[in-house]
Amino acid sequence: MGEISEWRQSLPKTVLLVLGSLAFVVLGGVLALGFIEVERYDPWVTRIVGWVCALFFLLALVAWTRRLFLGNSVVIRVDEKGIHDLRLSREPIPWEHIKDLRVTWTRQVGHLRLDMSRGDKERFLRPMARLLYWPNRMPAIPTVGLEPSFQDLLLAVERSRPQEQGREPHIPHPS
Repeated sequence: MGEISEWRQSLPKTVLLVLGSLAFVVLGGVLALGFIEVERYDPWVTRIVGWVCALFFLLALVAWTRRLFLGNSVVIRVDEKGIHDLRLSREPIPWEHIKDLRVTWTRQVGHLRLDMSRGDKERFLRPMARLLYWPNRMPAIPTVGLEPSFQDLLLAVERSRPQEQGREPHIPHPS
């Protein structure tokens, strides 16, 4: 007991995400400005797709660059008091406010989903997270771009979470 596990931003992974976003911004810009035309489509369709691509990945580029400048900062912290994902909440979410934990997989990326009451979501989640997980969706904690791995997060949660009477400890795996 008393062990604190932390997940930090992985600088090499973040650099790759920044470079990938930059490549798509350039590609979108080239399409939007009409330097490349796709013969199968109307030039206006190509330009609109280019602008959408450029704007979307520009936002991603800004977000990942911001994270890159934050450096090797802690993003997720797990201990016996609760779980704190800085992207979801300003303060740790105590274990007693988490009814259940579930694991979901989307395109081989694991997400730890927190089953919380509506009142607990209002209390603990940041405004943007409340908007994303309103009204009945479960907040999710992915470890994309973080170190160590998702499996390590599951192990840390299992070690830190208090064991309830009659509940067997288990680590869910993708099915």
